[in-house]
Amino acid sequence: MFVVGEIPFKFVEHEAFVEYTNARNGRFMLPSRHKLSRDVSKYYLDERSKLLAYLTKPTTTVHLTTDTWTSSCQKTNYMVVTAHFIDDEWNMHKRIINFRPIGSHKGEDISSDLLKCIVGWGIKNVMTMTVDNAPSNDKALDHLIKKLPNAKIYDDGKHFHIRCMAHILNLIVKEGLKEKNYHVECVANAVKYIRHSTKFNEQQYLISTTVVTYDEQKQ
Repeated sequence: MFVVGEIPFKFVEHEAFVEYTNARNGRFMLPSRHKLSRDVSKYYLDERSKLLAYLTKPTTTVHLTTDTWTSSCQKTNYMVVTAHFIDDEWNMHKRIINFRPIGSHKGEDISSDLLKCIVGWGIKNVMTMTVDNAPSNDKALDHLIKKLPNAKIYDDGKHFHIRCMAHILNLIVKEGLKEKNYHVECVANAVKYIRHSTKFNEQQYLISTTVVTYDEQKQ
């Protein structure tokens, strides 16, 4: 609950939460935030060990996706790497295996951090790597495919570099909207007016709070 809901651990000791829990089941003993933190950390390490054991198997083939961006608040560059694979029961899995700051968006830095991630998890078979269409990603994957340790490169790496279809569609739509920029701008301005117009909001409020009776409707 706390992890999925991204709730601070200290919330378990909040007066309102304690009161709610006691009302539901007075015999239930709530853990402290410190115990909750330890339990979550243990659960993470257990799950990580299971994932590590599977990813390091010689027969496991992994497809990776990655993205980098700069935090507008912290002005820090970040990278995320997600592993996609199918287990022995033919169930598809998606696991974030890396989320960390990186030095820059240069191809060399991206390639270096990707390699550290792959080696750190002991992944032996990377079939594909999906990235967006930034030129730095082209350079990064050109470097990476040459440095993968003991890697089984499928079809001589012809299909190793997969371009993100969502990013391609995004670029197409942006380019298409440039041709209709005037009309889009008109619609955007109309929406801004509606959202920020005090008079319009007052009218909407009056409409929403006005109760019309059946007799008034007949008139």
